[in-house]
This record gives sequence, structure tokens and C-alpha cells, in this order.
Amino acid sequence: MKKTEEIKGYLFGMLTALCWAISPVFIQRGIEGLPSYIWGTAVGSFFASLVYLFWFLLRNRIRGINPAYPRRAVYWQIAGGLASGLGILFRNIALESTQVAVVIALAQISALLTLLLGPVLLGRAFKERITPRLIFGIVSIVSGSVLILYGQSL
Repeated sequence: MKKTEEIKGYLFGMLTALCWAISPVFIQRGIEGLPSYIWGTAVGSFFASLVYLFWFLLRNRIRGINPAYPRRAVYWQIAGGLASGLGILFRNIALESTQVAVVIALAQISALLTLLLGPVLLGRAFKERITPRLIFGIVSIVSGSVLILYGQSL
């Protein structure tokens, strides 16, 4: 992997963290004024889709391409989109019921679940290398989440 690609990955990873950090705060605040968390999910998903559409069109226009996608890849993206959409819905339900810190701490367990469920769902197609450093990182994340959750009950 080129160094610039690696830097780009880290940069966009940090931007992801920033967006995912502030998103639940806005969502929790917005849910207060809506008749149902489902409205919040629908509005948020609609605007997220607009962001994706804008990015897709802009990126392809700059590159001057009109890509064709393999059908199998599209099916995997549909499955991922459904799982993501349900995750957003469940996060909004949780945000209506408890503190942002608790919801986010529980959501961080996704790293552990990805490591456990990836090989089960994908078999040999699961491409992540499981290293001691990765395991240490996941244990640290889960431990931090447990400390946050335990701290909420003190």
C-alpha cells in the first residue's frame, strides 16, 4: 500500500470518528422534538443518502467514469446497507431511552463483534489479519466501554 493511500485511510478514519462522535448528539437533541424516533431515522437516512449521491456524482464526474458494478458486489452492499440502516434505527431507539455516552460505549463493542462474526459470515473471504496488536486494541476498546458503562451506574 502506498504511503499516501495509508495517510488518506487514517485521515478519513479520523473524519469518520469525528462525524460519528457528533452525530448521536445531534440525533438525541432532534429526537426530543419529533413524535417518534422513526421520523429521526427517516430524516437522517434521507440526508445521508443525499451526501452519498453528491459524493458519488462528484467523484465520478471528476474521474470521468461511468462504472459498471458486478451484481454480486451489489448484493453485498444491499446486505451491508440493511444492516447499517437497522443499526441507525436501533441507535436512535437507544438514544431516545438513555444517555449518549452509554449508547456510544455499547456501539464500540462492534469491533469485537466484527472480529467474531466476520469469519462466520464470510468464511475464507474474511480478509482481516488477526494480530496480537489487533486483539489488544479490541480488548482495550471493550474494556473502555465497560468502564464507561460501569461508571454510569455509580
